[in-house]
Amino acid sequence: MSTKSKRFLSDFLTLTNGKKKPDSKGPIPVYGGNGIFDTTGTSNSNNCIIIGRVGAYCGSVHFEENSCWISDNAIFAKPKNDNCIRYFYYLLKNLHLQQRQIGTSQPLITQKVLNTIEVCPHHIDDQRRIAHILTSLDNQIDCLNQTNGHLLELLMTEYRNVINSIDTYGCIEDLGTVVGGATPSKKREEFFTTSGISWVTPKDLSNTANIFIEHGTMDITDAGYQSCSTKLMPAGSVLFSSRAPVGYVAIAAKEVCTNQGFKSVVPSDNIGTAFVFCFLRDNAKEIEKAGSGTTFVEVSGRAMRHFAAPIPSAEQARSFSSYAGPLLNAIKSNENEIAALAKLRDALLPKLMSGEIDVSKVELPTPPEQSSATNGRLSELD
Repeated sequence: MSTKSKRFLSDFLTLTNGKKKPDSKGPIPVYGGNGIFDTTGTSNSNNCIIIGRVGAYCGSVHFEENSCWISDNAIFAKPKNDNCIRYFYYLLKNLHLQQRQIGTSQPLITQKVLNTIEVCPHHIDDQRRIAHILTSLDNQIDCLNQTNGHLLELLMTEYRNVINSIDTYGCIEDLGTVVGGATPSKKREEFFTTSGISWVTPKDLSNTANIFIEHGTMDITDAGYQSCSTKLMPAGSVLFSSRAPVGYVAIAAKEVCTNQGFKSVVPSDNIGTAFVFCFLRDNAKEIEKAGSGTTFVEVSGRAMRHFAAPIPSAEQARSFSSYAGPLLNAIKSNENEIAALAKLRDALLPKLMSGEIDVSKVELPTPPEQSSATNGRLSELD
């Protein structure tokens, strides 16, 4: 299934350093060390693999099929001869390039480091089969992410329609109870676990685009929970990061607590999760302006509680919750499906690359069907 002996990556890929981003304006994505960070009017590549070259994200691997600009914080790669570019994208992902960083003060990956990596690729026919299997999973993930983007657009559009008809104003504490968080002592290992009480930090939200969250990277134990002032919040609570940085918004999919980087809101029953979520998402920048601090901005509990907010009538709140509920349920279902597909892809990747799995015996998963509620709401975008 693979070539007879190991060879160097330079035998299969041509590497080129990116260049400084041009000043021109346009729709073409600009890639840095960790994916797209801007747009421009000029391209310097297309159908290429992008590798983060410098900084905290050096070694991250991305793929862009269309025209793009690769900045000087990245390297782009193209296959030699008839080698399959998608296959080599996955091969590079499987190499865990972050572990090959050099440099002390500034992490770095150079062309020399990459070119001298020993690899043992599959023959070209098997390259294409493997790429097809893994790409089919990524395409399903992309489709579900796009669907969720459309559903979120519908949700926010309806929210803005509702608030335009509201003439009563109060503050966030009229929408629900503002809850802070805390951190158990990091010196006590027994306060932390991989399976305990869900405990979320702003960094956890920075690592996901999901609206719903169940766990952070690390849970805390009962002893850890009792040792500090963090508070468990019920499912449906809306998490809002209040520092480092301000403005991440997520919905608790189960009981969770947080560190001190949050001023979350437990919605009142007569208001509902959806309205609070949309309000905080729509006003994150303005809430940040209510914060203070020199090293970094932090929104205090008092500032959060007293921040001005529209207060829907009972009928407006009921009507919006009725509209928003199926949308949020569909988004949550899609996020769960995305997680399952990503888990399958990540499990298959090393086994396919190593030859442990016979490529010819792998059946492609069936694309998930959209629910009738999702299809009905999406038709409103047409």
